[in-house]
Amino acid sequence: MIFLETYLYVIPKGTSLKPFTQHDDMTLLMNHINSTRRPGLQSMSSYELIPDDDHDMHLLMKLLGLKFIEPDDVNLTKSLLNVD
Repeated sequence: MIFLETYLYVIPKGTSLKPFTQHDDMTLLMNHINSTRRPGLQSMSSYELIPDDDHDMHLLMKLLGLKFIEPDDVNLTKSLLNVD
């Protein structure tokens, strides 16, 4: 449920997804959502929970274009994807 609630901060319900691209826009959104620190994760982000020595996961993230966004740079507003 956290994903959907967070997603709706950036892309409000009823907004068409047609102008967005999977590779650029949706990956950017996922990076910002997964870089958000959460109390239920001991104030860590999903990305910060991945052990440094989990080379397979880091390789997969690299292949998918997933990367950690610094906490001060996380943007979960409509301005992230220029949604009006």
